[in-house]
Amino acid sequence: MTKKFCKKALLGIIALSWLAMLSLTTVQAVDVEPQPRQRPQVKQPKGNDNQRPEVERPKGNDNQRPEVERPRGNDNLRPEPERPRGNDLISTKVSIDPATVASPEAGEELKIKVAITGGKSVAGYQLSLAYDQSALEYVIIKNGGYLPPGAFTVPPIVSPDSVLFAATSLAGDAKSANGTLAIATFKVLANKDSTIKLANVMLSDAKANKLATLKQHGQVTGQAKPKKPVITQRANGGKSLNINTVISADGGPVTALTTVYKDSAGMAAKAGTFIEYQVKFSHLSSLEVGGAYVHTADGTVLGPTGVVQGMRQQEASKSQWSHQRIALDPISGKKIVAITVGTKVDSAPKGLFSMLVDNIQLTDGDNIVKPIWLSADNTDKEVAGEPYGKLVGVESLNLKVGDDEVSVQSANKMLTSWGKMKTLW
Repeated sequence: MTKKFCKKALLGIIALSWLAMLSLTTVQAVDVEPQPRQRPQVKQPKGNDNQRPEVERPKGNDNQRPEVERPRGNDNLRPEPERPRGNDLISTKVSIDPATVASPEAGEELKIKVAITGGKSVAGYQLSLAYDQSALEYVIIKNGGYLPPGAFTVPPIVSPDSVLFAATSLAGDAKSANGTLAIATFKVLANKDSTIKLANVMLSDAKANKLATLKQHGQVTGQAKPKKPVITQRANGGKSLNINTVISADGGPVTALTTVYKDSAGMAAKAGTFIEYQVKFSHLSSLEVGGAYVHTADGTVLGPTGVVQGMRQQEASKSQWSHQRIALDPISGKKIVAITVGTKVDSAPKGLFSMLVDNIQLTDGDNIVKPIWLSADNTDKEVAGEPYGKLVGVESLNLKVGDDEVSVQSANKMLTSWGKMKTLW
């Protein structure tokens, strides 16, 4: 009896073990492949077949929705944004100075500063200036005086509408909080509204750590200035450009020119524009051909011719000042790099050359586009009087701003005032 019972018990344990293993296998398969949703079990009707089958209803709290966990305490409060603390507040600003500037006339230069305010521990900077290439043309950019003396500058990288520039100090941080990082010069191509934008602005300390900064762009405002009519007459008296020299040989070529306007970048010559001015010669001048000359970057020279100038001098007023005009159509599209006064001829007689020039203007035929040298604006300014190019046929050339008097050559070959000499004769 006991042996049979033990045998049956052992067989039961083995059976239960297999069932347990089978059960585990089934659970694992469900985890991998979810079974289709089972329909609720419907009890079969008993007795009366006409009764509808009773559907098993959920018991207890089975029909209640699961309770959603609510936030407790301060969990329902919105997180407070992190506020900047201490040095996180950005007080340094890099800006275009002035923020708004009136555009000069076309052909003139516009200078702007890149200013810094509130700087701390600044030992280097990098910045880009982006501009409207239809309004402005880049000329040059230089390091300002903000960084300590001896700061090293990186050659600017110039694109058609931007320039990238950088500098770093070799002597530590800047001593001031405010100053000028850089100074940029542009040539005005068109007097119109445009923007000079700051980009790629980076400040760094002596250890090359980046410093936070704000930036502010600049605005160029175009404004139409009242047009001034061409000055075509000049009365006697007042100040003017006085040009004097002595031609050393008879019948030889003469070139005696001195600069009154110079532009290394070049001013574009346009068709339909002119260089106009008034000129006056001494009655004792052996040569009466001369005036203003226009020089282009490719070496072309436009100036007065003896025939045309002689005709206009015959039409001169009683003041003996004659109005001259040089058409720029032959050099349209070229760059004007200099305007000079003096004379340039293939053959000239020996003797004195004495001439007065005034009111040199770039015009459109009716109005002044750009004043080059007007006595009304320049009587208090000195002129350099340096020869332009090589002097030919003369030993020296004198240029000054003086009274409305031409000079004559006295016996000791010194140039003196014509007006003063007349009083001695």
